[in-house]
Amino acid sequence: MLKLYRLTLTLLAALLVSACSSEPSAPTPKGSTSVAPAATGQYIGLPVEGKPFPRLVLTTLDGKRVDSTALFKGKTVILNIWATWCPPCREEMPDLIALSKALPEERFVVAGLSVDNDIRQLAAYTGQAGIPFPLFQDPNGRGISEPLLGVTKYPETFVISKDGVLLTKVIGAYPWGDPKVIELLRQIDATGQLPAE
Repeated sequence: MLKLYRLTLTLLAALLVSACSSEPSAPTPKGSTSVAPAATGQYIGLPVEGKPFPRLVLTTLDGKRVDSTALFKGKTVILNIWATWCPPCREEMPDLIALSKALPEERFVVAGLSVDNDIRQLAAYTGQAGIPFPLFQDPNGRGISEPLLGVTKYPETFVISKDGVLLTKVIGAYPWGDPKVIELLRQIDATGQLPAE
């Protein structure tokens, strides 16, 4: 059984190449932020013990505001911070789509928070990719992702218990559609915590 919490901090070096950086390093096309070199297949899970996940006011792609406590209440949440210009984010998206289809909506929420600043590009990508789960926008990551969640690499995914407690975060692309990961998330939903070793 794959256990997110058993991944060691020695994989921290993989973080530097498995996720996109939010720090600019060179000019990029309009509507994007620079991207650090990315590698595939390198995953890291960082246990975060029992901290309440902050209440967020999220903005949908059509500009409506949604209170995260209402959206997430009583459900296990997989919140993915991503961008269309981030290769590992695009690589991970089919797994997130598969995950959202595999988990029952009455118990789970898979949601995406995009840091794209070009809403038209974001809408075009999400329509083309056929993303079925709720999507929200945080242009350049300046409103929520960086100041409230401390995100500096993409993708970064938070797993939140049905009681609103942050259980773990995963930095870099992750095989969310893997049956072992889906089973682990079902165990987390049943107990409200990461499985014991």
